[in-house]
Amino acid sequence: MRLAKFNKYRNATASLATREAWYSDLALDASDSVSADGLAIDGHSLYVKATGGNSLQAIDLNCPGKVGSQTTTLSGPAERIVDWTTALHHDNLVAAADSQGSVTVWQDRIQTVTFDAHASACVSVRFHPTVAGVLATSANSGPTSSEVRLWNVSADTQTP
Repeated sequence: MRLAKFNKYRNATASLATREAWYSDLALDASDSVSADGLAIDGHSLYVKATGGNSLQAIDLNCPGKVGSQTTTLSGPAERIVDWTTALHHDNLVAAADSQGSVTVWQDRIQTVTFDAHASACVSVRFHPTVAGVLATSANSGPTSSEVRLWNVSADTQTP
């Protein structure tokens, strides 16, 4: 007799949240395509690209509703943000890459470091899924080549 393994979520269904649990009145950048995800989230905040494209809005997850001016603006990159991500190992650690190859890291909504990761546009930025403080960036270095670089941006060193 063969016993099948069942997924404990097999009967789970999604439901639409009530209007009181929505986030509204956000000043989002809709001038061009956003990163592959379009948003990033950690245990405390939701991060979206703000109007103008060179800053992120940090929205407190405990305050749904009309957020408008209740958001915190994370400024830093001089150019348009291309991609952004949050760290799995540290809440409130966010990194953003811009169209000139620079990367900015914020910890607890305070800019901690900005560095030039690539000579061309940094097209992707991600924290390592199992190693705290390691950041991967990628850029197209030519018409047929790309490069990926790893950076140490741990809270202890705060340098690439």
